[in-house]
Amino acid sequence: MAKNTKWSHLKVTACVLFALGPLMTGCGSKGGSLVPTQTPPAPSGYSFQKNDDPEMSKAVQQAKDSLPEFEAAFRARKPDEKFAVKAIMHGNNGSEYKWINVTTLQENKMVGRLEKDSVVMPSVKAGMTVSVAKNDIEDWAYIDSKHDQHGGFTQAVLQKREGK
Repeated sequence: MAKNTKWSHLKVTACVLFALGPLMTGCGSKGGSLVPTQTPPAPSGYSFQKNDDPEMSKAVQQAKDSLPEFEAAFRARKPDEKFAVKAIMHGNNGSEYKWINVTTLQENKMVGRLEKDSVVMPSVKAGMTVSVAKNDIEDWAYIDSKHDQHGGFTQAVLQKREGK
């Protein structure tokens, strides 16, 4: 579990994932083949995530398995502690992982406000209230009253890859 990292190091980088799969072009009418196009680079502060990434899959499973720890800490939270979960949101232009600052726990979902504007869904803005089913949560993190970070499993993978 990633601990003792300041909230500022939890660079809320949304992992942009286009649910449409690889972009393909050009089916010729005379037996032409599909030709994959180049995926455009991720916007600054964002990264693309592959669906078949074993290291990221392991981090997601860690987060899911330890979600009760997050819930217990949230129920016992102090006023200066911050809690967030990461889940995928889907739109017409693609899908994107978003961090949500949790305000309420309910039986099968969490409610909170989006941390940042969406890159691929123009109507999705920071501060919007959203709810996410607990089964759809792919990561969680919180900063305790001593300013230590807990969780952030997928974030730790991304930071390791960025050399941080």
